[in-house]
Amino acid sequence: MHADYQSHLTAAEKAQLEVGQPVDKMHVSYWRSNPSQIYWQGPLTVTKEQGKFIFVEHGEWKQYNKAGQLISHTQHTAPFEGYNRTHVGSVLFDQYADSSLVAGAVVVHLTRIEFRNATPTDTSKITYWDYLPQQNKTLSSSSIQFDAQGKKGPRIPGKPRP
Repeated sequence: MHADYQSHLTAAEKAQLEVGQPVDKMHVSYWRSNPSQIYWQGPLTVTKEQGKFIFVEHGEWKQYNKAGQLISHTQHTAPFEGYNRTHVGSVLFDQYADSSLVAGAVVVHLTRIEFRNATPTDTSKITYWDYLPQQNKTLSSSSIQFDAQGKKGPRIPGKPRP
């Protein structure tokens, strides 16, 4: 997504970043196959550190399908923290994120709750994982499956990505 953000910086915004000033903007991207339809939008702060652009989403973000229907709503409460609800067809999930500082590194703790038949009272799976955003690396993950009657199955350990 960050490559997409960079392509949306104007020449004036890049000049502002070159002199060390941050850029606060409302990011809006459109579907390539339907250029009049918004794909993703929300407030973004951009800085430049050691020659690299740093993009930080904050506040409320919305994602739309090609027909213009809202499919994802995200509320960032702090960097690497917040809430997301995604609803695509019969798939519905909520995701919560918070973070902590461990040995000088930010660790993001994520919980995803998936619902059966897009019904928020019918949980089908809960997944937990810890993530290092600076390295794009999953540290650990596990999940709990629920059957059609809502009975909890065993916790299933996941594997970190290499």
